This record gives sequence, C-alpha cells and structure tokens, in this order.
Amino acid sequence: MNFRKLIIPLQALFLVFAGGIVTATAQVQDTTSLQLQPEFTLTINGTSNVRDWDANVETVNADFRVVGITGVAPQDLDPGHFHSLGFRIPVEDIDSGNRRLTNNIQDYLKGDDHPTITFTLSDITAVEQNEEGTFLQATGVLNAAGGQTTLNTDVKVVRTGNGTLLFSGSHTIKMTDVGISPPTVLLGTIRAADEVTITWSLPFGS
Repeated sequence: MNFRKLIIPLQALFLVFAGGIVTATAQVQDTTSLQLQPEFTLTINGTSNVRDWDANVETVNADFRVVGITGVAPQDLDPGHFHSLGFRIPVEDIDSGNRRLTNNIQDYLKGDDHPTITFTLSDITAVEQNEEGTFLQATGVLNAAGGQTTLNTDVKVVRTGNGTLLFSGSHTIKMTDVGISPPTVLLGTIRAADEVTITWSLPFGS
C-alpha cells in the first residue's frame, strides 16, 4: 500500500473537518443575548358596549438572541440576524389601575391555572423598507389562558441614540382565538368586545 497516497486525502479531510469546527464555533461565539431595557411598555387595550379599557404589563421576561448584529443599521438587517426570541409574562403583573377590572382580567386569563403568558418567535420572514422606516415581518406563537394562536405581524425597528434596538408595533387578536369567552356582567347588559389590541415598545440593548 502507498501510505503517502493515503495520508494526503486524510490530511485534506482533516482540514475540511477542522474548518467546519472553526466556522461552527465562530457562529456560536457570534450569538449575542440582548437585554430588555427597563423603559419598555406593553399594553392591552379593549372595549365594551359601555366603555373602553386598558391594562399595562408590568413584568416581561425576555430571552432574545441575535447573530452578528453589532453596529448593523436597521435597514441592513436580514432574517438571519435573529436567532431566537421568547417572552414570559406573569398574569399577576397585568394591572389596569382599577382593582376590580384587574381581578377580572386575571380571572379571565385563568391566572390560577395558567399563571404565565408566553410568546415564542417562529420566524422572521422578511425585512422591508418603506417611507415610515424598517419593518420586520414576524411570525410567532402566543400561549395564554391554556390556549394557543399564531400571530403574523409587522414590527418596526429603529436604532436609538444610545445604541439600543427599539421594536414597536401593535396587533389585534380575538380572545376566542385562545379560548377565552368575552366577559359579560349584569346578565349580559355589559359585554366586552372579542377583539383586544396589544401595543408594544420594547428597547433591547447589550
């Protein structure tokens, strides 16, 4: 057997394998966790046949991981920059400013049995530009009150003066999408509308 002829292909194979390890390691090292900043806002707005109502989400636990995003302008983002995103919201930290309304909201969200609302990003399908700025087309799964629905929404992104990425937008869903019957009181004389609108301004930084 000609060992020299055998060694050369083995060396080539090793270089390819080693190169793959280096590339994979670089990709892992390039993944960065961004932290949700304290000045975030997340609100839930609804209405009824009597009056409008709203509630603030006071606690959001976020796990946001990006790849190679340092210094990238919003208009230069692409779907590959977004590794993963997940939100966890304690139902007990949703507050309307009115004790009775807050208790009703938490009851209808089945907070005792399902104390956490979660959202998990499935995909960024596109990054688009228009006269209003840079928008991500995002798809994700919302779990609330024991039910689940898929959201497809546009999210505006800007880089602020202090370097954070600010994601903002709003999305209207139906309570029945997650199995919640719209609340009624006083024998049905007061009826909440099925649709609620979630509005967010979420700054993330290193």
